[in-house]
Amino acid sequence: MNRCLTRNLKCGIEFFTNGRPDFKQIFNFQKSNYNCWSCKKFLNELETKSQFCPCDKNVILPVCNKINYFELLNIDFNYDIDLIQLTKNFRQKMRKLHPDLFTMKSDNEKKYSAEQSSLVNKAYDALKSPIKRGEYLLGLIDSNYLSEVTESHESDSEKQKILMEIMELNEIIDEIKLAKEVKELALRLKEIIKPFEEELEKAFNLKDYPKACSVISKMKYFKNIDDRVKDLELKFNIENV
Repeated sequence: MNRCLTRNLKCGIEFFTNGRPDFKQIFNFQKSNYNCWSCKKFLNELETKSQFCPCDKNVILPVCNKINYFELLNIDFNYDIDLIQLTKNFRQKMRKLHPDLFTMKSDNEKKYSAEQSSLVNKAYDALKSPIKRGEYLLGLIDSNYLSEVTESHESDSEKQKILMEIMELNEIIDEIKLAKEVKELALRLKEIIKPFEEELEKAFNLKDYPKACSVISKMKYFKNIDDRVKDLELKFNIENV
């Protein structure tokens, strides 16, 4: 059995104590046992969360909607994650799931490959982003927190300072002509976001979820800037891990 998956399950149970919703509520663990569509082997709940049947045929399986992104990419259940390991795990998954590998397979395998790879891409996109990862984690803890994230938690003076900084960053983006300028802006944005990430990590470690909502609310002001920088990185063919 996948040790990281088991560790994630234990992590989740410990994570949601002290009056928070229990683990089964959060992940909606209902019976998800079924037989493999190809060999008809009975698959238990954890086996349905893998991408391939453990039988000799090792056929690709349908997506299990009970699996969370941390489990899917074999990453510890925390806000503070190893981004290099995340990327490594993502690439390993895609080397097995990419639809190009299933062009000569059955219709079922083509369909499941497209669905599995789509989910892995979605999970990677969420976990590699400090803002999306924080929102996703809060949603697993209690979906009610997501409404708090959309509310404004900063003072007027703090909001004004953030908006002025965003205006300046947008002006810089509008003037960018070289890849070097994109790299410099990406580094500056990371420096701006880093204190928020550290504050958010601390809030999650202390299980101070209202504080986490407040921090994410502030971070979301920079989401459009982050998206624009990523677009520029694609345009100038700059790899960003």
